[in-house]
Amino acid sequence: MWLWDSAFAAIGWRHLDAQMAQDCILAVLATQKGDGFIPIRDAPEVLADAPYTQPPILAWAAWKTYQKAGERAFLASCYQPLCDFIEWLLDNRDPDGDGLLGWLENADGPGAGESGWDNSPRFDDDVARNHVDLNSYVVAEMSTLGDMAEALGLNTEAMQWRGRADALAALINQKLWNEAMGLYLDREVNDGQWFEIKTAACFLPMHAAVPDAARAQRLMDHLTDPGEFWTALPVPTVAADEATYSDDMWRGPVWMNVNYMTWEALRRYGYDIEAGQLRQASMSAIRQWYEQAGCTFEFYDPENALHPYAMPRKGVIGDAGRGNIRDYNWTAAVYVAWANEG
Repeated sequence: MWLWDSAFAAIGWRHLDAQMAQDCILAVLATQKGDGFIPIRDAPEVLADAPYTQPPILAWAAWKTYQKAGERAFLASCYQPLCDFIEWLLDNRDPDGDGLLGWLENADGPGAGESGWDNSPRFDDDVARNHVDLNSYVVAEMSTLGDMAEALGLNTEAMQWRGRADALAALINQKLWNEAMGLYLDREVNDGQWFEIKTAACFLPMHAAVPDAARAQRLMDHLTDPGEFWTALPVPTVAADEATYSDDMWRGPVWMNVNYMTWEALRRYGYDIEAGQLRQASMSAIRQWYEQAGCTFEFYDPENALHPYAMPRKGVIGDAGRGNIRDYNWTAAVYVAWANEG
């Protein structure tokens, strides 16, 4: 049971079975430690303790589940644990104390499985950075905690969470916006050097309503460029014109959970035509390969030409090891969500 996988599972289940959707969230919260930390995963067997968590999107998923099911008791049971988790992140993922957060990278070499983007080129060089996606998720979670607090009658706390969300959003705009490139980018902790490879993470500030309309339009100029991100099947996790772009996992392939969050962001900013095109292309690709292979997959070819079985996962293809995982839960979950929310 993985943290952010479970959140996306709830996003789909809420349209089919409200109790199951709530259980997806509550099961993860049941793993929380006394200091607020939520581990990256849990399983029926005993797992070795790990220092890693995963993307903080549980409040977003819990709020959407509450809006669908309307059970106040569920909301009340989620609220304080989710507050504690955000406080833990603020205390433990700010490497230089500047208010911006960075993923904890893997202890055994380059990579940051904590981010969910395991083998992304963002983590090839094992350098401590403030990361666009983590900070954007936390802004969105804080804003959502404000909504939760208001729904629970905790009006002072609602104001506090919204104020903290605004403050972190302002910091993202101040320090992680690269004016020359017109993108939000990761930035090194020690010397402020930019990580200039264009990835789908650049657009996640829109998920948290961080950019103003002018900056959102500059992001859209990149997103809708067929040579960068508006491929036959958008949105590649690395821009198609980058030297590091490949067909291996988070180094280019399309992940439908990222597409779902991007779709929501486009609708938030009024880009309804592009949102509709992204939804249609995503659902069509899921259906196409389901009809051929009888399953959903972890990730898909941005040109929608390669069979998912033929795409490597950290260098492994198909049954030679654990290649592109089939029957993948969040691909199915966001398909159900799109089918009910379009």
